[in-house]
Amino acid sequence: MKKTAFRIFILTGMAILALQNSFAQKRSPAYVWPENTTGDYPYYTQAQADFLCSDIKQTTLVITEEKIKKAGINSDSKERISRYLNETTTPEERGRIKTIILDVANPDVEPLFAYDYKMNWAHVYPRNLKNLWLSPKVDIKKFLKEVIDVKAKSMFASTNAPMNSWDCTLYVPENQLPKGMRGIFENSDDPLSVYLLLRFKTKTYSGDVYAAAKLGDKATKLHCNNHIYDERLATIDKIYKKSTCKNMIKYYYSCKFCGKCEYNPNHTFTYEFSEDKPEPIEDGKFYGHHFIDHKITKENFIGINSRGERVYWKSCSQCGNNIKDCNSSPKVFNRATFDFALGTGMDGTYEQYMEIITKQWNTVYKDEALENASLEFDGPNSFAVLDKVAKAKVSGKAENDVNWAFQNGLIDEKVFGNDYTAKITKLQCASLAVNLAEKLTGKEIMPVSKLAFPDTENIYARKAAAARIAKPSGAFNPNAVLSRQQMATYFYRALQYVKRNSRIKYTPYTPKLEKYSDNAQIAKWAREPLGFMDTLGLIEKTSKKTISPEAPCTIETAIATASKSFYADKIGWYQARTVVEADARFYSSNRTAQHFLDCAVSGNDWGGWLRYVYTGGTRIWVTGPRVGSSRNYAIHYPTKNPYNGETIYVIAEDFLPIKAD
Repeated sequence: MKKTAFRIFILTGMAILALQNSFAQKRSPAYVWPENTTGDYPYYTQAQADFLCSDIKQTTLVITEEKIKKAGINSDSKERISRYLNETTTPEERGRIKTIILDVANPDVEPLFAYDYKMNWAHVYPRNLKNLWLSPKVDIKKFLKEVIDVKAKSMFASTNAPMNSWDCTLYVPENQLPKGMRGIFENSDDPLSVYLLLRFKTKTYSGDVYAAAKLGDKATKLHCNNHIYDERLATIDKIYKKSTCKNMIKYYYSCKFCGKCEYNPNHTFTYEFSEDKPEPIEDGKFYGHHFIDHKITKENFIGINSRGERVYWKSCSQCGNNIKDCNSSPKVFNRATFDFALGTGMDGTYEQYMEIITKQWNTVYKDEALENASLEFDGPNSFAVLDKVAKAKVSGKAENDVNWAFQNGLIDEKVFGNDYTAKITKLQCASLAVNLAEKLTGKEIMPVSKLAFPDTENIYARKAAAARIAKPSGAFNPNAVLSRQQMATYFYRALQYVKRNSRIKYTPYTPKLEKYSDNAQIAKWAREPLGFMDTLGLIEKTSKKTISPEAPCTIETAIATASKSFYADKIGWYQARTVVEADARFYSSNRTAQHFLDCAVSGNDWGGWLRYVYTGGTRIWVTGPRVGSSRNYAIHYPTKNPYNGETIYVIAEDFLPIKAD
């Protein structure tokens, strides 16, 4: 019986594959990837990334009756657009299509809107499409009806897939929609149709479609000057705030006639999705912490385990509280949270529950946390580190960075006093920079002669000179206080030493120091170092608009900068890997949005699945090293939602870093 079932399974799979390949699909050319894109430190060079980037060399695809016929496709075929895309373009060519001009009668809609992998022609979907021009040959109302039928099959809440946000525009002849979408929706009794068709932008044009497309957006109209913002469109470009432990996901309202977003933070709504159209719900407490932060602070300290390691509670990346407090502290797990998360169906009162749960976290859960965590593996609720933390005075905001600097071997306590809030000296900063360089390269820096400086023979001064972190001769001035720009320059030079003496490379970047009101104070020699450190987020700015280059630097600020610099090569531009690299990796089948290997999706963003689809060749800026529920399961990169700037997380294996030549 089992063998028969297995044979049926195999035969069914073969039949599906045969059906998918029943038409001549245009294949990608064979490509041999350079060694730098494989191995244990894979990356793209700038040239390689540009070659694959979907935002470079974007194309316009014109589809006409003549071209379809020339491709050998029956003009009566109900799937002729699907087949044309399948048989005349490769996946990477489809990834570069920015504009399509559709100049055929009765085109099939699915390949232009089928972003759900379960649909028959999802694999030919042009995932970077921004502009879809329909010629007068297309019956617009019939076309839109078919769009509704296709989009209703896949009710993704929030995806940036083409024709699912206002990043994409449908251009139609004005004589077919003289009032634009407003003419359709003013007396509409079908709220689902409104919801589906307003997710993308629709504009009208007059005259010849080719002439209008050449002129672009300036030759079109929106036909909706009197917006009424009461439509609830749950699309990714209209998210005000993602769902967190503090709030459920919130969206801005949109115009009921054209879909334009109001972007008014005082006028938002929250959805609860059903099989049909999403329905609004009242905002309330949302119990959904995400314990991925590993912060070495006094508040999170549990104790010393049997292996002599320091053990800490994990923290929520959203509210900052540790897992114990989130579950047992009245300040965090208050009565409102109890009623929302556990109240219904619970026997007993809030006070009775808190008495029991507090005792458990202080006894049973504490003991489990101490013994479950080790240097090698995290526990479910805790993590362990070496018994090395700061004993000197440190401010709360710097405590975690300072303690991680101890863990990474960057601090020589003998060089520093007992107050890390004090101003840092040149020798102290040199010790941090030298330790950073040696840890990252795995090699000791050979110091210059003891006679190099007339005012010190200190080993850190001599190593700093040898690594070109400090000047190799003249007075060293070991006790001189450093400014913030001097400190940044020391660490920049240390990282450049690492680049010269290891395989570590850094991202290409564009400095943006002009955004600071005090950028004129930056010394000429410090502009390149400070530009690098600021762009990569390695040095904290002093306010939204100031970086204070001439201000004295404190010890803890320098240590925090060194701690962030330890991961400098993990920060910067990354690019989604492409279909032509399919042999270099494996996509698991549960990644629905990139089933056909030509896109990546934002992974569990620990605050709502946003389904932000990154087509192969799409670039993102990664803001830090990998993160995850445990250090040995760190499979996500943090990045920014391009629409609202919030932190989201992408699956790391789907991306390669871009390194400067």
